[in-house]
Amino acid sequence: MTTDAVERFQTLQEQVSKFSSSKERAKGRLEQLLKTLEEKTGCVSLKEAVVQLTKVQREVTVTEKNFQNAMDDFENDWGEVLQNA
Repeated sequence: MTTDAVERFQTLQEQVSKFSSSKERAKGRLEQLLKTLEEKTGCVSLKEAVVQLTKVQREVTVTEKNFQNAMDDFENDWGEVLQNA
């Protein structure tokens, strides 16, 4: 092997080592995030958390609509009385 080839090989070997370390750190962060997700939400996967989030968002939408309807009914029933008070 020529000196250039050896240097190129060593450079590539160092890059592979850095990428491998980076991959392991990212894997560790992912595992920690999934553990935190499970602790806080009871979900064991991101997919399960998305499904749960979608359900909660639908519940929020329905609750907001029900609240707005209740406020509209209240204003219709009592708005004039409250304005004249």
